[in-house]
Amino acid sequence: MSIRLPTRYERKDRLNITAVGPDGLSDWEVARWLAILEINSTRAMCRYTLPEQEREAIAARFDTHPDRKVIDQWLHALSPIDGVAKLRSNLEYRVIYYLSAHTLSEWRDIPKMTNQEHRKLYSGICATLEVLRNQLNQTGDTYIRGGGYGLQDAMVSDFLTEKEEESVLGPIEFWNEQHPDEIDGDDGPPLMKRPDADFPSLDDLLGRVASAAKRLQEKGPIHSQPNKRGAMNGYFIRRMDSLLRGRYGQYPADVLAAIATIALDSTIDADLVQKTVALSERSSKGKA
Repeated sequence: MSIRLPTRYERKDRLNITAVGPDGLSDWEVARWLAILEINSTRAMCRYTLPEQEREAIAARFDTHPDRKVIDQWLHALSPIDGVAKLRSNLEYRVIYYLSAHTLSEWRDIPKMTNQEHRKLYSGICATLEVLRNQLNQTGDTYIRGGGYGLQDAMVSDFLTEKEEESVLGPIEFWNEQHPDEIDGDDGPPLMKRPDADFPSLDDLLGRVASAAKRLQEKGPIHSQPNKRGAMNGYFIRRMDSLLRGRYGQYPADVLAAIATIALDSTIDADLVQKTVALSERSSKGKA
């Protein structure tokens, strides 16, 4: 069975993923997998870390809550996704459940910091990395597989274990063994070069980490006022808005209101959804 993520709608700054899975999966298993791929396409790690009792309570609400009909009606009216003959609304409803469970897990797991705390943390990371890069270069000698007298110009590949090196080189060596006639030919593949030769130096890698930390510092925390009343509800609406748009495109505000009401076990109306999404969009434009 081949499952391809929908790409009919523009997926700005997202990864388009094609995946092949085993046959015989239940609808719940397929839905969970589709949700994981959808989340991963946003360059985020999928999380299902809620306590079992809480997960079961959310699943029960998704199954029996009267607001489910709002979501069902919307799903039944949707156009097919990415060439599928007919959108399976029951399957997609379960995808939405898993997206909701992930979003609640994100809020539970990700550290809640104010803007000031967030800036201080990532500023400290950048400063520490800069000190470390300078100190590595001050050792004054090149590090080669444990030799020499310093760590200057050390490559990431110099620190691979034997098992890690075999994992990197093994497939290349196997290809060479299976294609001996192509190794010395003029049209031979570029696979003869050891792949670890393209690994970055430690200095380059630390510089990349510093650039990522700087970007995250500028992006800000998941919520600037995490202790404010309604902060979790606001985060859920913003995050689910992004996930729903990525998978389905535009949607009615009352659909997300129904999803939030079920997932959060708290009445959320369409007006609050529209205000929260609009505020988030203005904030994103301000940071751009």
